[in-house]
Amino acid sequence: MPKKSHNLRLVGFIGLILSYSLLAHYTLQSKAYASVGVIIALAPIALTCFILAFNAKRRGLMFSLIILLSPLLWLASHYFKQHYEWVYWLVHESLQFLLLLMFARTLSSGKQPLCSQFAQMVHSTLSPELAQYTRKLTIAWVLIADQTQSVVVLFFGIVIIVSSYLFFFYPIRVWSIFSNFVYLPLVGLMFIIEYIVRFWALPKKDRSNIMHAIHAFIDKNNH
Repeated sequence: MPKKSHNLRLVGFIGLILSYSLLAHYTLQSKAYASVGVIIALAPIALTCFILAFNAKRRGLMFSLIILLSPLLWLASHYFKQHYEWVYWLVHESLQFLLLLMFARTLSSGKQPLCSQFAQMVHSTLSPELAQYTRKLTIAWVLIADQTQSVVVLFFGIVIIVSSYLFFFYPIRVWSIFSNFVYLPLVGLMFIIEYIVRFWALPKKDRSNIMHAIHAFIDKNNH
C-alpha cells in the first residue's frame, strides 16, 4: 500500500480519537447530555464486539449472540443514563489493563517481546543489539524496575491508579481532562523519549520510528 494511503489512514484514525475525546469530555459536563453520553461511552465496546465477531471463526454465532444480548442494553438504558460516567471510566481502565497484559504476556519464556515483533516487521531480521533493545523497550512499557532494590512500578498500572484516584476523589471534569486530553500526550511523550534513547543506543541501520512500525503493521494486515 502506498505511503500516502498509510498516512491518510493514520490521520483519519487520529481524527477519530480526537473527535471521540472531545465528545466524551463534552457529554461528561452535564447530566443533560446523558442520552448522547451513553451512546458515546458504549461506542468503543460495541465496535470491539463487532470487530471480534466479524473476525471470529463462527461469525454467525457471534453475531447471533450480539443480537440476543442487545435487548439487555435497552433494559439497562435507564441505569446507564444515571451512571454513564462509570462506563467511560471502565472503558478507559480496561484499555490500560489490556495493554498491560498484551505487553507483559510476550515477555514470558519462549515468546518474542511485542516491541521485537514490531521491529521485525520493519527490519525482517533483528540484530542482537536490536533484539536486546526491543526486549528492554517492551519491559519499559510494562514496568520500570530497579533490580538491586527490587522496586517495580507498573507503567500502565500508574495510569490506572492515577485515573481511578481522580475519578473517585475529584470532580468528573478533572478526570475527563486527564483521560481525554492528558493521557495520549503522555503516551506520545514516551514515544519521543524512546526515539531519543534509540538514536543514541542503536547503530544507524537498526534505527526506526513509530511510523515505520505502523506502516509495516498495516502492510502485514493487508496481505
